Amino acid sequence: MNAISIPRSVLAVSVPFILISGLALITQLATVAFTPLFYQAMTIDLVLIIPAFYFILRHKTSIPPITVVPCIVIGIIAGSILIPASEQQLLEIIKTWVLPIIELGVVSLIIYKGYTLVSQYKTAKTEVRDFESAIHHATQQVLPGRIGDFMATEITVFYYALIRWRAKDVRVGEFTYHKKSSSYSLWLAFLLVTAIEVSVVHVLVARWSDMAAWIVSILSIYGGIQILAIRKSMSFKSIAVKDGIVYLHYGIFRQAIIEISNIETFTLRPTITDDSDAFMFSPLSDADGINLLIQTKEPVLITTLYGFKKMAKTIGIYADEPEHLASLLERTK
Repeated sequence: MNAISIPRSVLAVSVPFILISGLALITQLATVAFTPLFYQAMTIDLVLIIPAFYFILRHKTSIPPITVVPCIVIGIIAGSILIPASEQQLLEIIKTWVLPIIELGVVSLIIYKGYTLVSQYKTAKTEVRDFESAIHHATQQVLPGRIGDFMATEITVFYYALIRWRAKDVRVGEFTYHKKSSSYSLWLAFLLVTAIEVSVVHVLVARWSDMAAWIVSILSIYGGIQILAIRKSMSFKSIAVKDGIVYLHYGIFRQAIIEISNIETFTLRPTITDDSDAFMFSPLSDADGINLLIQTKEPVLITTLYGFKKMAKTIGIYADEPEHLASLLERTK
């Protein structure tokens, strides 16, 4: 009989949760009074022992060490709820003296990581094509794995939404896909709807809860910033053919790199049926349609926001001048 294998990252998260839940059950269901010594030991368990278990279990996983800090904070919050106020002397000492030291350490680490990120970006931008690639390279040096992907996406979103405004000239070998597309207008419509929705929904939700109204509004505003970033980035991140490579972009939303030697066929203005396995590169392909279908010999890695990935061999794209793009691909094959 095969043994069940549980991923170490799952254990790292589930074991602390189980231990804290066990302590909560003991304190809530017990029929006898506990001694002060028990509550002191429980405080140590919540703030030290359980985070130590978490720190050890997350070793050899992609979970960064800094995540032990939220585990400690959760332990402090759990202690504040589960331990009677009259028995929280040790917990109060931790809140007064230990927690500020942890906060100072976290702030110092953030400043250090920020400085390192800037240094890595200055190095990376001389090696890669654009801001997004340079930021992704830099964040992976500072915070590898999924957290680095998320940080890179957040920085890129705010950069294109709020900082990057100067228009980009289309160079030789670059092809736009936003000037004649319907989706470019749709993103603007989404943005206008979001702007209207923020105020209306805020007023409606505020009748129930001011806190909930502000939470919904902040989430809506952030959604609007993402929409603005995607729309603006479409005019900055063109499809490009350079040095035997095709760089596919749909703004910051999606990108792929295809070696021209990996392209088997490409078809202008193809007819796509419902049972086709073609991957539509535009998230709004129903509005744009596709006017160039690329079939590759080997699967191509497609990356979307927050580092999510997909493999595909047949990719449908939209370009403003598909004939010119197809002609360049034909000449460079």
